[in-house]
Parts: sequence; structure tokens; C-alpha cells
Amino acid sequence: KDYRRSYIAIGSLVTLTTTATWYNITSLSLGPGEWDLSGMVYFTLNGATSTRADSVISAYSGNTSEADHAIGDNYWSGPPPTAVDDCQAIPAWRVSLTAAATHYLKARGFCSVGSLKACGRLYARRVG
Repeated sequence: KDYRRSYIAIGSLVTLTTTATWYNITSLSLGPGEWDLSGMVYFTLNGATSTRADSVISAYSGNTSEADHAIGDNYWSGPPPTAVDDCQAIPAWRVSLTAAATHYLKARGFCSVGSLKACGRLYARRVG
């Protein structure tokens, strides 16, 4: 089996500057085959006033539409960090690739004041 991971450590937090905008946290390049992808995003409040935080594993980079995210097991939407920080775990999500492709761990925050910060890890395991 083939295992891969990519992560952005807490010391390299990505600032989610614009509300409701998707930001890449990290990515993995994968070869053809069946892959189980999973991830975790850590959000820190960073002094912001936030109403929601979302994370997703996507085949699309950057700020893309909801339709591009095949909302399902690869998508997590929830309340914002309450005191200081929060984690969102994305369970294993299977993708079938006929050619090499890159998948992205992305996050966004909805803030009326300030900006959330995020880091995380993306895992991939070839299953076929």
C-alpha cells in the first residue's frame, strides 16, 4: 500500500483573510488508482468574531464554488471556534483516479470582525 501525507504546522497558520472564501491549507499529488483521503483542519479564532468554519478535501484549488466540492463525506461545516480554537476532522473519502491529480485540503471562515487562521493535515492511502 502507498501512504502519503502533507501538513501545515501550527507555526505556519494560513490566514483566512476574506470571509466565505476558500483557502488552500495543503495538497497532495496522487497517481492513478483508488485512494482514501482524510484530513483535519485546526482553526484558531485569532481575535475574530466568527459564525461558521468549513473544511473540505477537493480536486479544485483555491476559492471555487460549492458545486466543485461534491459536498458529502469530504465536507465539514460547523460552528466557529468558541473560545480560541477548534478542529474539524474529515473522515476517509474514496476517490478513483484514472490519471495523476492533485487534491487540496481547504478551509474558510465566516467572520464579521477579523480573520480565522487555519492549519491542517491531509492523508492519502492507496487502496487499489
